Amino acid sequence: ETLNVRFCEYFLHTIVSSLLRNLVPLPGCRFLPVGILDVDVIPKPSALAQVSVVFLSSFWSLPFVPLQKMLCVALLHPTSSRQWTTLKSTPDDVNYSLTQALNSIVQENQSNSQTKVENFIDNPYRRELLLLLAGSRGEWRFIPASLMFEGMLNSQACGIDLLLSFQLIPRFERRYSTYPDSPMEESLASFLTRIFHEKTALSAPALERACALSLDILRHLVASTGKSNCSIRYTTQNFQSPLLKALALVHSRFCIKAEEARRKIGVSELFIDLTQTAIRNRYSQLSNDTSMEKEYGCVLKKRKNENIKSDILVRKFRTIGSNEVEDARFAIELVLRFRAVCKVM
Repeated sequence: ETLNVRFCEYFLHTIVSSLLRNLVPLPGCRFLPVGILDVDVIPKPSALAQVSVVFLSSFWSLPFVPLQKMLCVALLHPTSSRQWTTLKSTPDDVNYSLTQALNSIVQENQSNSQTKVENFIDNPYRRELLLLLAGSRGEWRFIPASLMFEGMLNSQACGIDLLLSFQLIPRFERRYSTYPDSPMEESLASFLTRIFHEKTALSAPALERACALSLDILRHLVASTGKSNCSIRYTTQNFQSPLLKALALVHSRFCIKAEEARRKIGVSELFIDLTQTAIRNRYSQLSNDTSMEKEYGCVLKKRKNENIKSDILVRKFRTIGSNEVEDARFAIELVLRFRAVCKVM
């Protein structure tokens, strides 16, 4: 056990603390949204922050649950310890200062209110990650952030009790007249409805990741009803999820865009072929049944931990060719994807 604690302390000191320093902008500075049409040179602070999120997203596959729980506290707990955000330990710190700082955050409810005011602050890393998930830093920054949340939600350390205690998903109660605060849902819904997504080199993979993360959040929302006195039927009838509304809105928008493309000269003749091709690429026959009625299905979420392609890290693609046929193909593919996700939701 002592060896495990020392490993966590060493890992927090040598790796995690360095990544977190780059994750949040320096006082008086701010990150610029990075997208496909930005200047060729990526600002150094944005590049370092992007690398930090990419590395953080890979830590959830480490087969060591205590370290994963420490990362959850450091990144996503509503509050943070002043000791944790300013502490400078050494790799051979026999007092395990970083580990103790994170433990003090978890145990904050045992402290008196005056101690809370003096020693605890709003978690700046959580705030920054939720901004990334909301698309405030651009689609380029959104993709690894969504994978970071997806990895966390599928990790062994992340259970429904942790998400509720960290106030990341709502705790449904009959006494509520409005939908409870749900930071992850609200941030992802903000990304989906921030702009009407046009076809770029990043929009398709970004929306793909948004759909996959939506499914994970839904799974935990269903589990959260089991921790409350509300049934799933009561919850769906009396609370309107911002994420569900955002998914339905985006689906409707792409339906309109596809319908507009169908009426354009040069596209109308190819529209049926484009639709059939998109359906064949996404759906496959579920069985070899030779009967007249055949069942087809699509995989909405390929695997839990998906590696980030180098193009996302270095932003290889700057522009992408666009014409009316490609715009129609893009709209059709997104209609099919969001239709499937909405049906599951």
